[in-house]
Amino acid sequence: DPALVKDDALALAKKTLPPDWLEGQAEAALIQVVPYVVGDSDTFAIAVPLKEPITNLGQGVKDMASDPANYTLLFDKVIAPQVKEQFDKNIDLPLGIKMQSQDVVDAAKKIATQKWAAGVVVQVVDQAVPYATGESEHFLIVVPIGDRIDAAGPVLKDMLVKSGAYKALESQDFRDEVKKQLDAFGALPFGLT
Repeated sequence: DPALVKDDALALAKKTLPPDWLEGQAEAALIQVVPYVVGDSDTFAIAVPLKEPITNLGQGVKDMASDPANYTLLFDKVIAPQVKEQFDKNIDLPLGIKMQSQDVVDAAKKIATQKWAAGVVVQVVDQAVPYATGESEHFLIVVPIGDRIDAAGPVLKDMLVKSGAYKALESQDFRDEVKKQLDAFGALPFGLT
């Protein structure tokens, strides 16, 4: 819903292209175009320096990422509906394991926290802006997930308990399926059964 981000989008646009920068660019363009229009010149060229707007855009994006309200809006209005739609449409868990899409969304929000997501955005912007302004010939984006693995442990364990996965592992159906898969390999060594 564009109305939800209208104020932030306008603020980002003003930060990216401040009025004084726009005025300066318009004046520079007129200085080039007017002699051409009145016949004093056969050509004209307009060069628009983009380093300042790109740098401003990068800072604006970082500022937006640091605002918890934007994280909540993005998660609740964009990410959660997509996860729910895909989960509800495409996920059929075996052995009677039941998981609700809202549990998956809640878990994702606990694992990919606002603070972590904002840090990733800062890293991406800090790599992309120098590339976009020509200060760097390449950029590399690395998304560190090591600390998210630690954060995911308790969250995923709770999901497994709620889903009935542990009980499913104890079920006869699970044992029968494991036996069927192992039998496909032939006899196990050392008398294992």
